[in-house]
Amino acid sequence: MGGKPRAGANMVQMGVDVSRGGKDQTVLTPCYGIYFDSQLVYPGKMIDDGDRVVQLVVQATPRNTVIVVDVIGVGASPFDGLKRVRRAYAMNGAEASSARDRTGRLSFFNKRAEWHWKVREMLDPANPEDQQVAIPDDPELLADLTAPTWELTRTGIKIEPKEEIAARLGRSPDKGESLIYSAVLQYGGDLRTGVVVALGSSVNDSNDTPWSRHGGAAVSDEGGIIISSAGSYDS
Repeated sequence: MGGKPRAGANMVQMGVDVSRGGKDQTVLTPCYGIYFDSQLVYPGKMIDDGDRVVQLVVQATPRNTVIVVDVIGVGASPFDGLKRVRRAYAMNGAEASSARDRTGRLSFFNKRAEWHWKVREMLDPANPEDQQVAIPDDPELLADLTAPTWELTRTGIKIEPKEEIAARLGRSPDKGESLIYSAVLQYGGDLRTGVVVALGSSVNDSNDTPWSRHGGAAVSDEGGIIISSAGSYDS
């Protein structure tokens, strides 16, 4: 656990899961291409308005970093502020999806289902070595990513509501949601924003890379667990 991206690597994206007061957390996930750095976590009591989220994001990111924010609910206010000072992109999980899974056979109920599934595919330990990614070795993050269940409907893969995930975990899956937002433009195939970031393009991924990648258990293609494996990193 630990480690840092190579000196000079660019923070290409940051996913922001927003809370305001209460028990939920605001979580920022920096992404350096194939490397997702340690998450920045702020208790809800620290976030009294959207301007506070803007301040935290600006402090944590270079000017050219793409900021990805879920604008449903409390994320709308921070997005309005962030788009004035950063390259901010609004993500609405309720929108229709035209994407397919990597087999080309399965469609998605909405954008939220697409994002969850693309991250599932991103973390598949069977991926070729040069397509594996590193995420923080954090039990809470892993729980957030493995908790969601899914069903195959007439309109495609559907992910259970966030409220049901939170009820089962006993908390909101803020860390998992933030990582998904951080990955979505790069790995999710969402090109409506015009942003295309090549896999690993901002990281010098040579043989002496300062972190290692590890696969977990095999990913199940059956109903139940969305992700049953994940990469991690250590120094």
